[in-house]
Amino acid sequence: MSTHVEAVGRLLGASSVNADALAGAFNGLDSDACVAAIERLTKRDMIRMWGAVEGRQVDAESFVPAGTAVDVEVIHEGKNSLPVFSRFQKRFTLAQGRPGVLYGYNHNWFNFTTAGPGYFVAHQDDSFGAYGLDYCQLPPRDVRLPSGWPAVVPQNRGLQRFIYANMVDYMRGVSDRVTIGRAWVKGKMTNNYFVLSRTGR
Repeated sequence: MSTHVEAVGRLLGASSVNADALAGAFNGLDSDACVAAIERLTKRDMIRMWGAVEGRQVDAESFVPAGTAVDVEVIHEGKNSLPVFSRFQKRFTLAQGRPGVLYGYNHNWFNFTTAGPGYFVAHQDDSFGAYGLDYCQLPPRDVRLPSGWPAVVPQNRGLQRFIYANMVDYMRGVSDRVTIGRAWVKGKMTNNYFVLSRTGR
């Protein structure tokens, strides 16, 4: 396990990042080892990874594998490029009756500080040419979400409006279970990145 984790670091430290080799290194890791690898990533690593995987599209099945039942959550462990509160989870579920669309939210131990979980609707954004986690949209209030998920809270309520309002995270594929995202706010690119690793199968 440690050999493949260390390989991820070596590849990201090379003068030119080989996206195929990076995918192979991550694919050689099980779920727990993938999480260990992304925990080591720095902001510089994420910037280099984002550039290396340009054009590598993802879709709904990158986050919720085919065959997953409706009302089942799929957890992705995450690491972002912020200096604090850098560990988090994004949790996804199928949007019943909406092919290619997912509902999700941010699960953090510090949710109480943001006064809300940061719900999003994940979908293909053809205007941008990428799959996006769209915080400008929310799951319908009457939709059935997985057991234990928090209530859907509008993004303009409480402190979370400074974090999630008017934001879309656009995603790129890294490996079978690893993706990378970059935040756009009000249509403008930010310098905030994060990497997700899908847990389980």
